[in-house]
Parts: sequence; structure tokens; C-alpha cells
Amino acid sequence: MPALQVKDCPAETYELLRECSARENRSISQQTLTIIEQYLGVRAPEAAPCSDAGHLAPTATSNKPEMAELSFLARRQRTFERINSLPSFDLPEGFDDTADLIAAAREERW
Repeated sequence: MPALQVKDCPAETYELLRECSARENRSISQQTLTIIEQYLGVRAPEAAPCSDAGHLAPTATSNKPEMAELSFLARRQRTFERINSLPSFDLPEGFDDTADLIAAAREERW
């Protein structure tokens, strides 16, 4: 897994991050990754636990399971939209059924 190093972090920013991570029972590294993922939309926003963190704090007011479900559904919808935008193609005559291919792969694995 790649590593990320942040240089020249202002002391005030680091202190806010440390306080936020303590409130969330996370390490500073875990909290930093959580904030980055939320900012980039990779992780579902949580109910603003670190509101003092300014614009990086999530602004959702609903509970975590509902937000996670909404995020999952949004990601799922975007995935299907990307799949549907791909060019279609016809399978060659005699091509194995995908269900059969999956069943064979499972049998080989077990």
C-alpha cells in the first residue's frame, strides 16, 4: 500500500487533526485518510464529528448508516451508468455462458 507523507504541516492544523482523531478514537493517520476519502467522495460523509475542522468536516445531518447507504447507492448508480456507456458487442457463436464460467471458476477454487 502506498505511503503518504505531509511536510510542513502548520502546528495549528496538526493540533486540530490530533484533537479530531482523539474524539473519533482513530490514529492521526487513520483520521487523515478518513478526511481525505470523505473530501474526495470515496467514503460516505459522517455526521460532522469534527465540525471545528472547517470545510473538510462532513456536513451531513443524518446518521452514519443512512449516509453509507446513500453513498453506496450513488456509487452503484455511477458504476452502472459507466457500464451502460461502454460500447456493446456480440459474443461469438458457441461462447460459454457466463454463469457456467463463474461456476467452473468456483469449483476450481474450492
